[in-house]
Amino acid sequence: MGNGVAIGSWSGYNSKITVDGDAAVFAKASSSSFQPIGPENKTSLNKGVVFQGTTGTVYGSPTLPGDAEIPSGAILTVPDGSTLTLPNGITLTNKELLENYGKIIGAGAIQNNGVINDYSAGISATVNGGGIII
Repeated sequence: MGNGVAIGSWSGYNSKITVDGDAAVFAKASSSSFQPIGPENKTSLNKGVVFQGTTGTVYGSPTLPGDAEIPSGAILTVPDGSTLTLPNGITLTNKELLENYGKIIGAGAIQNNGVINDYSAGISATVNGGGIII
C-alpha cells in the first residue's frame, strides 16, 4: 500500500502485505488465530503508520495523509529513528497514549485528550487539548 488510509482485516494465508508510503493502516485480525497483518515472513512494513489491533507503530518517516485518531485503549509508538510529519491542516487526535522516542514534526496538530510520553523531546508540531504531556 502506498499513500492513503486503509481499514481492514487480514484473511489471506499466502498473501504478502507491504506498507511503503505515506499510509495509515488500521488492521484487525479476522480471527484469533491470525495476526492482524499476517505473519512476519509475509509482511513488509517499511514506511507508514500501522495499527495492528490496539498497538500502533510508525515505520520509517511517513507523512500522515489525513486526520487520524489514537482511540481509547490504544497506543501509538514513534520509535527512535522515525519521524512522523503532520502537514498543515492535518490533526492527530490522541484519546489514549502516544509514546514518542523519535520526532513528530510539521505544521499540523496533535489534539491531546490522553497522555503523551515524549521521551526524546522531539515533538515540534502544535499540541492542543487538556491531556497530559510527560
